[in-house]
Amino acid sequence: MNKTSKIKKMNKRAISNLVVASIIILIAIAFVGAMFIIIKTTMDKPLFSETTSCNDLFANPPIKVLSACYNESSLTLSVSVQRDLSGKEVNLLKFATLVNGESTVWECGGNVCGICDVPNEGERKTYFFSIEKAPTEVTFAFDNCIQGTIGVKEC
Repeated sequence: MNKTSKIKKMNKRAISNLVVASIIILIAIAFVGAMFIIIKTTMDKPLFSETTSCNDLFANPPIKVLSACYNESSLTLSVSVQRDLSGKEVNLLKFATLVNGESTVWECGGNVCGICDVPNEGERKTYFFSIEKAPTEVTFAFDNCIQGTIGVKEC
């Protein structure tokens, strides 16, 4: 073998090493770019949905309790609510009473399928709950964020 054929062989080996190194660098740059895009889009999304902020729900409640009344003849508590058109998600609606130191809680939505549903946007709904003694007030909560208390009147 003469010197020129040895140099050509060495140049081919050197060029193939450069090509492999260039491909590895391009793959690394593409990987870093993809990771940047994934991290940036993840960081731009809110960590919690609007429904998890109790302060936001309290300041702008998507559901308002309009009235609560107790019918002594049927032993029924009626609670009327109105949902707004804000688009805020509400998965669980709770009503609680306290009568003679005994509390009773009713849930609508969540895992209670079909029995008691959360009202749709713009919908007005009246819930009827059986209770033996007349409560003086009803406390209500959305997605486990207490919203307030309303007095119970006679129906």
